[in-house]
Amino acid sequence: MLLRSVDYGEADRIVTLLTERSGSVSVMARSARKSAKRFQGALEPFGVIDAEIVLGASEVGRLGSARLVRGFPAILASLPAMAIAGRALELVRDATPPRESEPDLLEAVIELFEALCARPDESARVAFVIRYLALLGLAPQLESCGKCGKRPGDGRSSLFDPASGSIVCRACGGGPLLVPASTRALMSQSIDDGWTRSLATWTHDDVITADEVLDAFIGRHVPLGKKR
Repeated sequence: MLLRSVDYGEADRIVTLLTERSGSVSVMARSARKSAKRFQGALEPFGVIDAEIVLGASEVGRLGSARLVRGFPAILASLPAMAIAGRALELVRDATPPRESEPDLLEAVIELFEALCARPDESARVAFVIRYLALLGLAPQLESCGKCGKRPGDGRSSLFDPASGSIVCRACGGGPLLVPASTRALMSQSIDDGWTRSLATWTHDDVITADEVLDAFIGRHVPLGKKR
């Protein structure tokens, strides 16, 4: 799956791909701009491709061939869906570790695209970000206080502390971000497999609150663009 494409020289491109076997990889696509037939339109966004990749000691490998095996025309036909998908892929591009086998990451992106084809809503992006961070082992702690381990009571709002990356009970000092119980429940559900099932129940306020929590958390705890 294409994450980034940068023109190189007179006819080549350096493309960043999300792969099943090697995580995020950068490869040289020779003559990609000169011959439209060589890669059969596969080097376009929002599609699943079958690619022949050669990786060596160099940071940039070689793309031998690529063909589109699944497209998502409903995304390409919707400006909101394209914008939401593009914003989600920014995290995928910047947070995915290079050349590490994590096949579930690609599956999560495909699930996002499927969700956006059915309903182009920001809730899909927010829930996806939580799921993707969980697959990377970087999800925020939402089930219990990060300091004492106490779980919030049913229906009780929580306080999130970006510095610790977790909710923190008032007895332990709390945190600056108030998270309603309903929003925390939706965010917690998004961590696990089957994260798309509750998308229709997200409200606008849930999305706004979750976005605020995630932005603060990612800024402190996710090494964007860096090797882990």
